[in-house]
Amino acid sequence: MKIPNISCKIEMFCSINPSEDPEKIKKAISNIFPQSKIKTEDFSITAISKDLNSFEKIYETIHSKQSQKSYKRNLENNLENDSTWFYLNKQAA
Repeated sequence: MKIPNISCKIEMFCSINPSEDPEKIKKAISNIFPQSKIKTEDFSITAISKDLNSFEKIYETIHSKQSQKSYKRNLENNLENDSTWFYLNKQAA
């Protein structure tokens, strides 16, 4: 994957339910966003990265499952100014 050299900020937020192990959630986030800095609070976890390489695993998964059109549509529908978002299922991660 050729990654453009642009300035960006990638933020990931995940709430922690009382029945969930925060360490397992942190591990799942690290698996998906390996270059991010993870910060844990009482009932949430935030991961931040400024490197587009953080999307490498997501990119590979989307292309291997041939679901590019649905993700592109989702990103375009959530586009506001120069920002967009999408959901990932933490149990699937």
